[in-house]
Amino acid sequence: FVQIKTHGVALGHIQQPKGKNGKKKGKGEGEGKVDANRTLFNSTIAQMQAEMSGDSWGNLVLHGDAGAGNVLPGEAWLLYGLVRALRPEHVLEIGTAYGYSTLYLAQACKDNGKGKVWTVEIRADRQAEARRWMRAAKLEGLVTFMASMPTPEELPGIDFLFLDAVHTAVNVSLYLSLVKGRLAANAIIVM
Repeated sequence: FVQIKTHGVALGHIQQPKGKNGKKKGKGEGEGKVDANRTLFNSTIAQMQAEMSGDSWGNLVLHGDAGAGNVLPGEAWLLYGLVRALRPEHVLEIGTAYGYSTLYLAQACKDNGKGKVWTVEIRADRQAEARRWMRAAKLEGLVTFMASMPTPEELPGIDFLFLDAVHTAVNVSLYLSLVKGRLAANAIIVM
């Protein structure tokens, strides 16, 4: 068993923030708001997982759509940890599916106090379902949903790219060509 910690975040759960003295924050330091935020996020994830089942590869499947390609829970926590550690301003996710990974990316941005997620999903039914989950977790203000790649005007720079669409060489080359020139010098690409 390996536990990875980044900026005080243990992957697998959202750790309670600590005050300036290194002890857990008291009610006077915003604990009630943090607890409510953590509870809402965790309950939304639990509800989403309850509506999903696993396919033969272990992918989470919603409404019998085995082609959704949602990431595994451990992978979602890894994304959360990376965004927490790297603190990107502009996160682009290609391949929203039902928004499982989007929830973790957006929650990491919220916990960082900075950053926003742009997510691309061409299927309207999947995008509608992802929007539902963002509303449930009260993260909709941190996510911009798109049916096609954002233009340079919509998203001028990309600090963190999560490429979770079709992973054929042709498609990966196409996606990367569409963001070429907009990746920050220290951008991270996760596939």
